[in-house]
Amino acid sequence: MAIQKLMSHFWDGLKTGKFIPKTDEEIRKIINENHFGGEAIIELSDEDRIVIENEIFNHLKYRISKNLDLRKLCEQEVVYAPNDIRCGGFPCFITPDSTFDKAKEYFKKEKLKGNLLTKNEKIELFSNPDIWLNGRLYSGNSNSPMGSWGMRHLEAYGFQVNEFGGVIKRVKGNTGKNLLNVLDIGGAMGVALKDIKDFFPKDVITNNMTVDVEPVTYEFDNLYLCPGERFPKSLEENMDIILSNMAFTYMSGQNLALENCLRSLSVGGEALLSVGIGKQDSFVQDFSNRMRNQYDRMIDLENKGFIELKVKSGTWVGHALTYKPESESNNWFPPAWVEIRKLKSLK
Repeated sequence: MAIQKLMSHFWDGLKTGKFIPKTDEEIRKIINENHFGGEAIIELSDEDRIVIENEIFNHLKYRISKNLDLRKLCEQEVVYAPNDIRCGGFPCFITPDSTFDKAKEYFKKEKLKGNLLTKNEKIELFSNPDIWLNGRLYSGNSNSPMGSWGMRHLEAYGFQVNEFGGVIKRVKGNTGKNLLNVLDIGGAMGVALKDIKDFFPKDVITNNMTVDVEPVTYEFDNLYLCPGERFPKSLEENMDIILSNMAFTYMSGQNLALENCLRSLSVGGEALLSVGIGKQDSFVQDFSNRMRNQYDRMIDLENKGFIELKVKSGTWVGHALTYKPESESNNWFPPAWVEIRKLKSLK
C-alpha cells in the first residue's frame, strides 16, 4: 500500500531505534508514482500541477521527514500511560524531555519500575489505529495528538447515523444499486469511513482519497493517494456518494475538485461537500474567476437537467451562487455547503 511505503522509514526506525528521514528525491518519486500516477479524469495544466505538486511535497516533507515527534518515538525512551495523565480517558506517551510536571513525574516513576516501552511494544501500540487516533504525546513543551489534526467521525461531517442511512436509502433508489461506492475526499485515516462501514456493512464500498499520511489507518476498501484536483480516471461516474468535510480548505484548485466530483458521480449519485475558505492565494490571479466559472457551469447543468444543485452560503460579501469577483486579482470566494445530485450522464 502506498501509505506503507511513505511511512516505511518510521516502522524501520522503531525496529532499529534510528529514524532516517526520506530524502527529497524519495518523496518526489512517491508523489509522481502515486499522487500523479496513472490516467486522470481531468489532467492538470503544467502550471496547476507545479503549484499542487509543490504543496503536496512541502506537506509530506514536514509530515514524514521533518516530524520531530516521529523521530522521538523511534529514538528516545518512551513510557506509556493508558489514560491521559492530564484529564483522563486518552492513551498517553511520554518522552524524557517533557516539561509538564505530571508527565515528568510519571516518566521518572515508570522508568524506575523498568516500564520503558521496548521496540516491539512500540510497534504493537502504534499499529493500533485507535491508539494513534486518540493518543497524545507529551514531549518537550508540547502535549499534542499523535497524528494530524482533523481526524473526524461521521457525526462531525454533519450526519447522525439515521440521517446518513436516509442518504443511503435515497441513493439506492435513485441509482438502482444495492451496494454503493462511498468516497471521502480527505479521508485521512479513514475515521468517517470506518463509521459508515460499521453502521452499514452490507450497503457500502468505502473509498478513501487523501494526500495526507499517518503510520496506521483504519480499514477501507480502496485507497486513492491523490489530490482532490486530480481524480483517477477509474472513478468517472463510479462513485454513488461523495463526501468531504474540511478537505477543500486545503485545496488550491477547489474548482477542479468540484468538477471532478461532477464527473465522478454516478447517475443518481449525490455529492455532499463542505467548500471552505482555504489556499486561494495559490492561484491569486484567477482563483475567484475560476470558482465563479465553476458555479456558473453547475447552474447551467442544473438548468439543462443534468444535475440538481443546492448551495447553502452567505457571508458579508455574498452568496456563492451569485458572488461576482471584484477584480482579476481578487482571490476570495464565499464558502458554501454544496449538494449535487446527478440526473444524467456527463460522458
